[in-house]
Amino acid sequence: MARSSGTIGIDGERCTGCGICVVLCPTRCIEIGGTLNTHGYPVLELARPADCTGCEICGWVCPHWAIEVFREVEATT
Repeated sequence: MARSSGTIGIDGERCTGCGICVVLCPTRCIEIGGTLNTHGYPVLELARPADCTGCEICGWVCPHWAIEVFREVEATT
């Protein structure tokens, strides 16, 4: 059986703070932060990095392609 952990890269200028990714994240590890981009939108942040599994849901649902997901799979015995 394998276990995965992940992280995300966020393009702050593309993020509009719509929150779709936040609602659909199964581990609730992302949230809308307090930083605004140059367009005045609040930018997403990975609030609990240890909880990210790299499932890629946030990247797939982002309408502005502002999220890139990186996943590391660890073999367990």
